[in-house]
Amino acid sequence: ADAVIVGGGVTGCSALYHLTKLGMKNVVLLERSKLTAGTTWHSAGVLWRYGTSDVALHLCDVTRNLVVDTNENNVLAESGGVNPGWIQNGALFVASTVERMAELKRVKTVCKVLGIDYQMLTPSEVKDLHPVLNIDDVRGAIYSSEEGTVEPAGLTSALARAATQRGAKIVEECRVTSIETKLGFNSSRQVSAVHTDRGVIQTSCVVNC
Repeated sequence: ADAVIVGGGVTGCSALYHLTKLGMKNVVLLERSKLTAGTTWHSAGVLWRYGTSDVALHLCDVTRNLVVDTNENNVLAESGGVNPGWIQNGALFVASTVERMAELKRVKTVCKVLGIDYQMLTPSEVKDLHPVLNIDDVRGAIYSSEEGTVEPAGLTSALARAATQRGAKIVEECRVTSIETKLGFNSSRQVSAVHTDRGVIQTSCVVNC
C-alpha cells in the first residue's frame, strides 16, 4: 500500500479522504473494531474555529467547508448523500478576567488573518445575544454565527464513503500487532510493513490516528 492509516475514527477517515482527494488510491485504513468505535462515538461534534494556532484553525476551517450544506464541494455531495449532520448554531466565548479578554482578542486577530469572522462584543451585546446569561462579571466576548456542530458518526461515514468511492480500502476487525522497520538512508529506521492479526501489508508510510 502507498499508505496505511491506523484507526477508524473521524480523524482516520478524514486522513483517508484527504489522501484520496490528493490522488492516492492504494490507501488502506485499519480499524481493530468498527468505524467510530473509539472516542468518535461519544464526541460532542463541536466544530469551532477557535484557538491561537494557525495550523489548528486552518484544519478546522477546512473541515467546516467540507460539511457546510451551501458548499457545492461538500462531503455530503461526494459521499452520495451521507449526511454529516451539520447544525450552524454559532459560538460565543465569554471573558470574565483581564487575561481571558486578552486571549480572546488574540484569537480574534489570528482568525481575521485567516478570513474567519469573529465579532468582539461588549457585556450588553452579550446580554442581547444570550438574555439568560448573567453578565455581572463579564468583560466582553467574541462571537461567530458561522460555527456549529456535526454528528460525528455521520461525518465519519460520509468521509469513509467518499474515500472508498475513490479507491481506498477500509478493513474493520483488524488489529495492528506491530510495525516493521528497516535501516534506511543515513542509518535511520524507516517503515517497511504493518503486521496485523489478518496478515502483513507492505508500506513505507503509516499514519497513526
